[in-house]
Amino acid sequence: MYPVILTIHSFLRWMVILLGIWAVVSVLPSRQAAVSRAAALPGLLFSMVLDIQLLAGLLLYVVLSPITVAAMQDMAGTMKNGGWRYWTVEHPALMILAVAFAHIGRPRGAGAAPGKRAVIWYGLALLAILLATPWPFMPQGRPWVRW
Repeated sequence: MYPVILTIHSFLRWMVILLGIWAVVSVLPSRQAAVSRAAALPGLLFSMVLDIQLLAGLLLYVVLSPITVAAMQDMAGTMKNGGWRYWTVEHPALMILAVAFAHIGRPRGAGAAPGKRAVIWYGLALLAILLATPWPFMPQGRPWVRW
């Protein structure tokens, strides 16, 4: 089950990143005004796929990943080990923050300049995702595509 969920999680990464870029770009023209329904759709899809990604990540984190299961046994040792700390604390914390930012960014059309708020929050979500993604060139990196 672990390899299957890990592969799904890996492929969803690309969907999340592409939808995040689309969400930011779609609300750019409406920075000072209400966001149209058409411009809000990418943000909705971004939030939805990000939620699915979060569920897959939580399943890996809590149940399936041998790294986090072992790391939870000795948190003091985990915090001293950069690789284990990344997977146990840094990656999940930034990704949960990204989910929160994306949901805050979902434009509701209320208040002053909802489009501007959407750009900021979607941009912060995308930045957190890009920072927390285990790119291949990082010490804890993973392949570009997992088969």
